[in-house]
Amino acid sequence: MATDLQEKPVVLIDPTAKVDPQHATLARRLPSLAGSGITVVNALNDPDRSNGEIILERISEILLTAGATNVTTTRKHPSAQDMEAGLLDRIASSSNGVVIIEGD
Repeated sequence: MATDLQEKPVVLIDPTAKVDPQHATLARRLPSLAGSGITVVNALNDPDRSNGEIILERISEILLTAGATNVTTTRKHPSAQDMEAGLLDRIASSSNGVVIIEGD
């Protein structure tokens, strides 16, 4: 017995969304990297296979060349889950900005 999908509304739910994206706002962009401390977070699924440390080193070099005075790197475990509150607090208290590297 076939059902007509047009009779029933289709509801798509994002199981990862904790905030209504229509009400979420992005952080303001830093006016300049000059004098800023930046944290680079390695959230790659497999940082060894994907040369994650090489990528982080290169991004750190670029940020320092662009004027950042301090670049700290850290690793997020496990990559597929939300960042733990303690790590978020450390980044927020010690950095002016953050770059998160994600992927496989």
